[in-house]
Amino acid sequence: MFNTIKDMEDFLLQHSSLDDVKGIKMSDMIQQNPNQILSADDVRREISVFARLLIRAYVGWPVHNKDVKNNVLNHLINMYQNAHDKTTVQELFDAFGNAISFIPDNHISVFLNNKRKHTGLTRNHIDVGKNIAGDKQIITKLENGIAIIGFRKMLRTDEFKAVIEDFIMNILPKSSSLIIDLRGNSGGSSKYSDMFADYLCGTRIPSAKQMFIRNTPEMLAVQSTSRPDRDKLVNHVFQSKQLMQIGNDLFNGELIPTDFAETADKCKIDNTKAYMKPIYILTDSYTGSSAEMFLLHMVHHPMVTVVGDNSAGMELYGDMAVAYLPISNIYFLIGFYYRDLFFDNFELHGYEPKIKCSDGMDAYKIALNKLFKDIEQNRYR
Repeated sequence: MFNTIKDMEDFLLQHSSLDDVKGIKMSDMIQQNPNQILSADDVRREISVFARLLIRAYVGWPVHNKDVKNNVLNHLINMYQNAHDKTTVQELFDAFGNAISFIPDNHISVFLNNKRKHTGLTRNHIDVGKNIAGDKQIITKLENGIAIIGFRKMLRTDEFKAVIEDFIMNILPKSSSLIIDLRGNSGGSSKYSDMFADYLCGTRIPSAKQMFIRNTPEMLAVQSTSRPDRDKLVNHVFQSKQLMQIGNDLFNGELIPTDFAETADKCKIDNTKAYMKPIYILTDSYTGSSAEMFLLHMVHHPMVTVVGDNSAGMELYGDMAVAYLPISNIYFLIGFYYRDLFFDNFELHGYEPKIKCSDGMDAYKIALNKLFKDIEQNRYR
């Protein structure tokens, strides 16, 4: 029945239009009822809108290969063809979760009553210890000349900024080395953690070579409502690129490069301003998004040693926009930026530490022991 990917896409898109694409801010919650009963027509309509968001708005769709697309589209078509009356919103949510489980993107997800379903391709977690911050979002201390900071979340609050600034002004100058704990940190906002990375590197180090946005009205429709803070940037990109033949060989011209572009020679720290003492960064499979962006700034620093397990690998598709389905009110979170990183095969695999810990080993203790040993051997003065 379907000879090409496009045939499958066209079949799923036939019962939805641009008018069905609705973005929403996460702060503007819509009532969701998992027990709500849907008719077969309702289900088919929701599947078509979901497919439109996936195929026409999500930045990762042009990037993923045919096998991924085949798996996702076949699942959605099977849902569509077997739609039936008396389907609950919970059942539809579970089915959408199964559909996106094939997508190698650690950010894409569906939400229902604060329950999230995302890719099924994530790695098994290896326990390399808990973040020293415990139940706090950030903690700092100075022990035996070692400056220690633990981030359990990356925040964009005045309090978070103040803790980092105090750490820079009052703890780092007294230290002979630094431990940064990113274990269990799934991200948040990168503004102040980027500021901290800039300070440690003595300059701005890029975390990616280039960034792209999706060149479709559906993407703009979701972004303009869900992320109006990005309106100025996105509109500037469209205005500056609309008359240029850009990206025709890149993902069939469906992605437009932003003005953000860096080269490998920009990944050099400023030795005259940087923190030029040993830096140990602790990571695990939960270290992702903004925390991983901080890591990708810092790994270019010659004094950095990463300890623990591979980070999450959730950096290619980001800056999340939120859409909702018109009948079920299921949320669909999709990235509208694609990042071309300095590292290959990163999504789902993450950054591999120099000192890799086995399950049950505490990366914090490993880093401390390594530092004490080096100090005893007068390696650092």
